[in-house]
Amino acid sequence: KTQTVDKAFVQKQKDIYKLFKYVFQKNAYSDQAAVSSSYSMIDNIKKYKNADYVKYFWSLYEKGMLPKHKVFSIFYEPHQKEAIALYNVFYYAEDWDTFYQTAVWARDHVNEKMFIYALTTAIYHRPDTQGMAVPPIYETNPYYFVEDYYVKEAYNWKMQMGKFNGPKVKVISHNYTYPPYGYYTENKMDYFTHDFALNQYYYNFHMDYPFWLGGEDAGLTKDKRGSLYYYFHQQLLARYYLERLSNDMGSIEVYDYYSKFPVPFYPKFKHPNGVEFPTRSPKTYSYEFYKGDADYYHYNGHFNYSYPYMVNKLEDYERRIRDVIDMKYYYKSSDSLSPIYEEKPDDFDTFSSLITSTYDSPNPTYYGPMETVMRKMIGGAPSPAHAYHIYPSALELYETTLKDPAFYMYQKRMLQFYFDYQNQYPHYTSQDLMFSGVSIQNVHVDKLLTYFDHHEIDISNVVGVTDEEFEKDYVTVMFKHRHLTHKPFTYKIYIKSEVQADAVIRVFIGPKYNEYGVEFNVNDNRMNYFEINKLYVKIKEGDNYFVGNSSDSYGTSYDPKPFKYAYEYMQKGAAGQQEYTVSDFEAHTGFPNRLLLPKGSPQGQTFQMFFMVSPYQPKGYEYDIVTASGVGSGQRYCDDFPFGYPFNRYIEPDSFDVPNIYFKDVKIFHRKYDEMNKVD
Repeated sequence: KTQTVDKAFVQKQKDIYKLFKYVFQKNAYSDQAAVSSSYSMIDNIKKYKNADYVKYFWSLYEKGMLPKHKVFSIFYEPHQKEAIALYNVFYYAEDWDTFYQTAVWARDHVNEKMFIYALTTAIYHRPDTQGMAVPPIYETNPYYFVEDYYVKEAYNWKMQMGKFNGPKVKVISHNYTYPPYGYYTENKMDYFTHDFALNQYYYNFHMDYPFWLGGEDAGLTKDKRGSLYYYFHQQLLARYYLERLSNDMGSIEVYDYYSKFPVPFYPKFKHPNGVEFPTRSPKTYSYEFYKGDADYYHYNGHFNYSYPYMVNKLEDYERRIRDVIDMKYYYKSSDSLSPIYEEKPDDFDTFSSLITSTYDSPNPTYYGPMETVMRKMIGGAPSPAHAYHIYPSALELYETTLKDPAFYMYQKRMLQFYFDYQNQYPHYTSQDLMFSGVSIQNVHVDKLLTYFDHHEIDISNVVGVTDEEFEKDYVTVMFKHRHLTHKPFTYKIYIKSEVQADAVIRVFIGPKYNEYGVEFNVNDNRMNYFEINKLYVKIKEGDNYFVGNSSDSYGTSYDPKPFKYAYEYMQKGAAGQQEYTVSDFEAHTGFPNRLLLPKGSPQGQTFQMFFMVSPYQPKGYEYDIVTASGVGSGQRYCDDFPFGYPFNRYIEPDSFDVPNIYFKDVKIFHRKYDEMNKVD
């Protein structure tokens, strides 16, 4: 769906984009620079819905916050405190003008990466910025996505060219003949784990649902926040596993606290200030990485991060979660037990909040920040010497987390708690899954073809420019790279029905065989299915025929336009020279559409597609799918069935033998770009 928006909307969108341009330099847009030098929050304190937030932020600012050009991570408490304070002044500005002026001021006065984090989160949650885009994080901060070698090439080119008197464009191409930084099996997965859009997707999820943000103010509890956290990560691991199979790799190992870490990691990127990321050598123990924080720093005041203590705490947290699963009770306080029954719809969300220790957790101290501790322990970062002099690992930044293979290992360990909890549910029977009177007669799927396509992103933010070059947008540096994609495909679903009904067709893809060529049984395989579409359909009595198209798969998005072209489009729209439209396929919440399929193989690799038609269960709320992200609305979903249905519970062996479920074996062929039409 697309929708035309008015010039006022486009002007605001354009102003937002300007805030992220050359963000590591002082703002040289003359209109914004004037606001930056003159605006005062304190003088305008009545224009904020909560004056206490303004006073608190200003007290932090006057005492001294994280300096500009320093490394920022939300997983360090001093940084977290300041970022939340900044978010609050953005979010509680009473109108657009106050919000915008506050953001313009903050751009030049607070740490750049803290600014990016807090402003992005505020834009995604403020009611008056719904539908407005933020430049992709890989263009705002290319340092965390593009190898340092190419960043230096861009910087050196600009230095050698000197001052520009007119627009110039430089295209830098990735050289895929360079050897990797060390040879190890996981190198084969770099095209997937380092994919710009996939990392953007992960980053945006945590901007939408920050662990520190309460559910009531932003409406996050309406979104089944805990369930969504589980399903987001379960689907991410399922998709990762499909890609591993395409590269002849086995199952994901589970991280063991006491064994040598099996997978090394050599980051190829650096922080904007030149600080390198820690590496992790193969066959080392986690205690060789992290010796514990300096005395100044204690997480929430109750422990520091010395290795033995972290392991003990993690084991304590895990034991307490297992107690919840076994006892079906949790400690709401030190002397108060609360039941957690499967039949109550909110209980899975509560269980998830205990694991993730979000703001909504009923007892975050007792059940603990498990994921935060694990990120610190296995990321490979040394102990920080000072609150503002940190050396975080890739796991301690959302922009770089997916690049480290350790992420998938510790997430698999955490997801096991969810699986154990779900196994307490009553098992699905044939009667539970059946759609009486409705049967899928046949499914026809197009030939499935993947290939690597070339794509350009705008990395101009890595170069230094003069004020004139800044304001007139004279300098553009494009980075040309290749990424996995697929040829558009359709699937035709033939349904026979004895009833007329509203329905939803769920479409998944999963493995047929493991890495040894052994066919999976359905229960061993149910967590490996990746959901690629949901189709809302109206079934009539008799024969029905529905077509699913990969190009409009539910919950997916296309790669955004590079900054240069997006901004030019906004300029024309704001000036009334061109109609400006927004689309739900530009939403920041969507999984990258081009990554729906795993790579496959040149000979054709067998996978299994799953189709299920079920009655439509209304959601209860609606939102504008085009101009709003739906975050906090409770209605980002197609219907009211549980996430992952019907793979969310243990499956009785014969329960899938129902007429409204259909399995289809498919082959995925991988071709070179110039061979993409050669499918046998």
